[in-house]
Amino acid sequence: MRKNVFLLMILFTVQFAQAQEMELNNIYFGYSFGSSFSKYNNDMGGNTFTVLGPIHIGLGFGLFRQERWSGAIDISYAKASYDGNVVGFYEMSEYDLFTKLNYHWYMSEKIDGYSGAGVGGYLFRYYDNFSSKNENKVGFQLNVLGCRFLINNTFGLYSEVGFGRQGNFTIGMFLNSR
Repeated sequence: MRKNVFLLMILFTVQFAQAQEMELNNIYFGYSFGSSFSKYNNDMGGNTFTVLGPIHIGLGFGLFRQERWSGAIDISYAKASYDGNVVGFYEMSEYDLFTKLNYHWYMSEKIDGYSGAGVGGYLFRYYDNFSSKNENKVGFQLNVLGCRFLINNTFGLYSEVGFGRQGNFTIGMFLNSR
């Protein structure tokens, strides 16, 4: 059932992209803080504990022949592992595929303010000394405040503040394709 939901979301994304008047606007790369993996990043008494991500890469599109609306297809990866004397070893990883819809409420030559939401699926993997499991789930993301700053005609920086599967604070860079 979970695989079917995940496959339906991918199909929806592709069909949505084909049905709309879309133009590729940018390619972006970012790193999130405050995700579900961040809660594991604490002092473990000198044991080895590492957290990576989520790391995002995505494609941004203009939608509906309107400059105020944009969509994105976002892929992200996160990993956490622990190697300690007391508990033993475990590792978790997560692969996300999200579709996002943003409304750009402020636009100037260099600054773009926006808010948006996303829905997607993720594959969660866990294994330790004794067991392992894989789960497919659906997740949501709400970006309350996003801001992009264009440094030159093709390169810029962005940040987003929100909550959900993909983190509370994201920073990154983007390349414009137009």
